Amino acid sequence: MAQSLQAGDSTAEVVAKLAEQARLALEADVVVVRRFLPEQQSLLTEAVAGVTPEQLGGLRGAVVPAPAGFGTVAPGTFATVGLPGELPEAYLGRTDAAELAELGIKQVLVLPLYARGVLVGRLEIGRRVDTPFTLDKRALAPLIAFLVASVLLSAAGPEDEHQARALRARAAVVEALDPAGRLDKVLVRIGEAAHAVAPAGLVLSLRWQPEGGSFLPVGMAGGPPYVLEVVKSIPFQPAAIPALQLVAQQAEPVVVPEVEAQQMLGSTLAQQLGVRLAVLVPLRDLQGRLFGALLMLSPRGGLELEPNTVFTLSELARASAPALALTAKVEALHQEAERRRLLQGLARNLAKAEDEAAVARSLCEYLRFSLDTSICCVGVVSEGKDNITWYGWATGQQIGPVTTALGGDAVARAVRLQVPVRLTRGDAPEVESWFPAELGLPPAQSALIVPVAANGRLVGVLALASPKPDAYRVSDEEVATEAARWVALSIVRLQHLRLAREAGERRASLLGQLLARQEAERKRLVDAVHNVTLQGLASCLYRVELTARRADQQPIDTTVAELHHIRDLLAQQVAELREFVFRLRPATLDHLGLEAALREYLHHLKHQAGVEAALDADLPKRLPPELETTIYRVVQEAIDTVRLKAGITRVLVRLRQRPDEAIVVTIADDGRDFAGLTEPATGEIQPPADLSLLALRERVALAGGAMRFTGLPQGGAVMQIVLPSPRDS
Repeated sequence: MAQSLQAGDSTAEVVAKLAEQARLALEADVVVVRRFLPEQQSLLTEAVAGVTPEQLGGLRGAVVPAPAGFGTVAPGTFATVGLPGELPEAYLGRTDAAELAELGIKQVLVLPLYARGVLVGRLEIGRRVDTPFTLDKRALAPLIAFLVASVLLSAAGPEDEHQARALRARAAVVEALDPAGRLDKVLVRIGEAAHAVAPAGLVLSLRWQPEGGSFLPVGMAGGPPYVLEVVKSIPFQPAAIPALQLVAQQAEPVVVPEVEAQQMLGSTLAQQLGVRLAVLVPLRDLQGRLFGALLMLSPRGGLELEPNTVFTLSELARASAPALALTAKVEALHQEAERRRLLQGLARNLAKAEDEAAVARSLCEYLRFSLDTSICCVGVVSEGKDNITWYGWATGQQIGPVTTALGGDAVARAVRLQVPVRLTRGDAPEVESWFPAELGLPPAQSALIVPVAANGRLVGVLALASPKPDAYRVSDEEVATEAARWVALSIVRLQHLRLAREAGERRASLLGQLLARQEAERKRLVDAVHNVTLQGLASCLYRVELTARRADQQPIDTTVAELHHIRDLLAQQVAELREFVFRLRPATLDHLGLEAALREYLHHLKHQAGVEAALDADLPKRLPPELETTIYRVVQEAIDTVRLKAGITRVLVRLRQRPDEAIVVTIADDGRDFAGLTEPATGEIQPPADLSLLALRERVALAGGAMRFTGLPQGGAVMQIVLPSPRDS
């Protein structure tokens, strides 16, 4: 376009060509270029691409009123509009929207045209299909708008060499756009464009890294390939290169003459590249955010700095502003999409992990794609937070499981404070104090240690290390912290599975014992009925027959005495049968309720075991039959199976109903403590030789309740059982 203008093409011809090229580049159907007439607050149609000659005759030269507030639209912005539909204020008016609709346009991209801070027109890019423009097309549109605006700024073409250079610079920026959204690639292409429009010996493309406050070389134009390797070994930090400090603070190019090269560029850069003069160009977006810089170097015997070089580079930087902003946004979106894809893969792998080693393997594979790390370890903290069991990899070699004590190293600091810790040799030169020595990790230049917590509870620690100095930034810390949250959930899941497996095995063992006990009880009952009751009844039957045969052969008093004896034997058998029935299920429980059944049971306990028993019951009403049965069996098992063998002589059973309708059963006695049982914070009982207490707890748990127990300082013990309300049950 710049060459066409220099050749004498008219503004109308150039704008028409540019509109057609924009239509092809953006895969649009219609492109309209309008010039802004500020005095009349109207828009003059300069060019229309994608219409028939008949339609063009009626459109070109037409004037439409500018929307209210059009003069205040910010540069670098745009609006996407669906037709018909609600129109964005200040961007598109009803008249021009109706005009586009008559051309069959359904989606339109509207961009104000600014050149050198002056609003000169508007660009309308339309499609006849109801499909919005893709992100890469939206990124390209502002760059084309820059070119169109530059042409419209002059009514008959460029007035001087400055405008021609500005147009060449803007055209070069369009070529620099990377559809893949890679900011490094765009910076390299801008550097190549700078070398083309303002020749120099060497142009370096530098990317600004705000976290470290330094620049990173990403490309070079105009020099042999080995120079880039030399350049990458030089730290481009404002503290070492004062000229870069000026670049980071201002928007205009910085010119460094030969006499100031050593001082402004630093001795390393000036001597190794033999710099005679340099121009540093900041690359910022329209909001002034710094994305990078161009470093144009002229070595000894190189080219002189042309008078218009600085102007051309300034125009190139201004034209690059929207490209940099949009490319950075696209790059961030791509990085976020890739991060989420990898994170989803990590979550899937962690969900399938069967142990902590598999968790560490999945995490390290994920972080290998996200961070610079040669050492990746996951430590699982013990319940008391005094030991850590490590799993992971170091330079491809598997580590662990290795258990280390929590000492005074950086890992211990991260665990105790529960905050991430970043380390470098400059901050903490004693590398051996970073990680436990038992791990035998190779030396590193930087490290990142992140606590692993789930729901506020510390479960582990993530340790990363790299052979590169200052390898980890705040963004890396955020990536590691997010991964650590997933790891924490996986570790907790494994712990719960392990506890559930152990609880299942324990319950299976208890169930086996309960079944064995029930079978033994049935056998004892059968033996008692067979050996005692049936034998007694058979004996009574034999005595009745014997007495009947001898009744007429002996005195009546003897017969009566024998019958009295048989009656006593039968009464004894009836009492024993009642005892058996009472043990199976007391009839009182069904007819009179829980309180009466417990009183009968405690009365029976006093006569059978010599235990002074009392009941303190205060229930507002009868409970459902299932709950009454559960409470009765729990009390019976707690006393008969658990506490009788502790040598109790007195026992008190207390029943209360809480405001939430839960039932609280308290059993206090004067027997021995619970045989040295402990009740840790986890709620798990260390099993004694006799598992009767565990069996009782499992029975309560199956009923949806909870049980606590403790010994009393003055002797004896208290057991409290809470069962859910009938409604919850």
